[in-house]
Amino acid sequence: MLKKIQRVGVLCCGLMSFSSLPAQSQPFLESSIGAAFHSVEVSETSSLTSVGEYVSFSAGVQAKSTLSLSMSLRLWSTEDDEDQSDIDHDFLHDFHFTGISLGVETQVFIPSLAQGPYVKLGRHCWAVDVVEVINIWDGSGCSNIAGVGWLWNPDRSYAKGMFTEITTTRFKYVDSWMLIAGVRF
Repeated sequence: MLKKIQRVGVLCCGLMSFSSLPAQSQPFLESSIGAAFHSVEVSETSSLTSVGEYVSFSAGVQAKSTLSLSMSLRLWSTEDDEDQSDIDHDFLHDFHFTGISLGVETQVFIPSLAQGPYVKLGRHCWAVDVVEVINIWDGSGCSNIAGVGWLWNPDRSYAKGMFTEITTTRFKYVDSWMLIAGVRF
């Protein structure tokens, strides 16, 4: 029970921080898709890997030209066996990964550029399921999420544009990396 209260507290603190933003801040929405790479260690010498899809939706506020705060909903999934050929299944994944998370994050841009590189740090609470022939692991929890990316924007506004990003997180026993492309509007 205490862990659930802590998880909700982290998310509420992130939401409350939006109320103290400067007047010149701009709201934004983001949508992104990507490929997700998952790895779970089954022993000291072997691990299982999986490749799947990733989708996210975010709403946030661009506080200054160097800082933004957002809340994100993320979804992960791998294809069903009947949607793949045998060779695709052998090469693309040893297990099926399905997950959902809700989190808060901060993006910090290099201040002297009107577009460009950024670092993203956050915390998200999740529920995941890792399955093959038997259920390998399922669970829920909270963990850190971190990434680096590049925002391209034609009108030099940090509150909109297209972006690419590499992000990583750990779901207790599963390490995940995402290659992401998206739009901020």
